[in-house]
Amino acid sequence: MPGNTMHLLSLILVCLVAGCAAGDPANTAGEADVMDANDRETLLSSRVLFGHQSVGQDVLAGMAEVVPGLGIVKVSEWEGGDGPVLVDAMIGANGDPKSKDRAFLELVDRLKPGDVALYKYCYIDMAADTDPDALCAAYERTLDEADARGVRTVAVTMPVTTVAPVAKRWLKRLLGRTTDTELNQLRQRFNERLRGSVSQRPLIDLAGMEAAPADADALQILRADFTHDGAHLNPHGQRTVATQFGAALAAAIRQSRPETATRPGT
Repeated sequence: MPGNTMHLLSLILVCLVAGCAAGDPANTAGEADVMDANDRETLLSSRVLFGHQSVGQDVLAGMAEVVPGLGIVKVSEWEGGDGPVLVDAMIGANGDPKSKDRAFLELVDRLKPGDVALYKYCYIDMAADTDPDALCAAYERTLDEADARGVRTVAVTMPVTTVAPVAKRWLKRLLGRTTDTELNQLRQRFNERLRGSVSQRPLIDLAGMEAAPADADALQILRADFTHDGAHLNPHGQRTVATQFGAALAAAIRQSRPETATRPGT
């Protein structure tokens, strides 16, 4: 028995050391984090509501760096008006996606017709017993409802996480816990459905921006050099992802303008 205990403790120590090493940023000098001038001008001249939680906050921190002068205003300080703005709205509670749906629609009612609105679920909103298809359907229904209220919506895929080393995953299975890989598989199912059903609105593929390049059928996981804790973005990840996110948002804004797109129900 003592021998088995020592063996288990050794495995745990290996897992902890490996887990810490996985989050160390790699040498990423030279990776592009410069916003295109046309995209920057689109963002600086638009009215956008972005509902999110902590990963969204990471993205906004990066956008503040790569788009100097971007008018990011916390929703608690937002008074409406007609000028360009990017409303930073922490919505709902993590682990309760329905609360995010409700909070997003409440804020949409404060927007003007033609304003752009987007929100995202957090990686933690996908639990082991969550049905990804049902969750995606609920998300799309919320965006449809926002469309019906006169705003221009943009869909966003669910962020992903890193995966633990093999030994740590083995321990989780031994303890009957869901692994990071299994949860990322559920997130990928949500994201694949969303990617395949957004013909009526633009899509920002946040998960794809976070993930390491891989084969089309491979499981998307968060790049180790983008994170300090396996889920949230470090400064390098913030800048790099924000550059892509901002470019995609600018393209979505242009795509959804009345002169370039037909809104549902019009």
